[in-house]
Amino acid sequence: MTDEGEIGILVRGLSIVVVAGEPAALPCRSAVSGYAAGDWIPVGSVDGRPCCAAPLADGDGLGAGLALTPVRALFDRLSLPVLNTVGRALALVEFEVMHRHCGRCGLLTKPVPGERAKRCPAGHGTFHPRIAPAVIILVTRGDEMLLARNGERLRNVRLLHVTEFQRDPRDVLG
Repeated sequence: MTDEGEIGILVRGLSIVVVAGEPAALPCRSAVSGYAAGDWIPVGSVDGRPCCAAPLADGDGLGAGLALTPVRALFDRLSLPVLNTVGRALALVEFEVMHRHCGRCGLLTKPVPGERAKRCPAGHGTFHPRIAPAVIILVTRGDEMLLARNGERLRNVRLLHVTEFQRDPRDVLG
């Protein structure tokens, strides 16, 4: 991460803007604020630095030193606390973009005081961020268990414990 002020996470679909190069780093908000297509949403903090997220404006032009990168490509390049914050940013930006208007009448929704929700002013409903379900399956044979990873990443094989699948997004199947 860059070492200046607040972190700015710009989101387009399942990709975010990062500082190009190695190691992967999230830019400071002041460096990317001109590329935001909406309001900045607080999404937490990393190492004591506040983080905000916003949708990335349409268009192809990013400044020098910035790159739009799929989050899955960053799983082994960012720390778990940073990935947790990035995941929250993806979910909250998607929620804000998808629920800006009521799906029934098209009116602008209003924030619900005291909670993360949007409400239709005409009374057509209250909308909350989506909660992604998770399914974990343990395959056993006697006292043996099957632990698998994506075949493309077998060069970095390490022993896994079943509970790691619940904590570490780098170890998802598929």
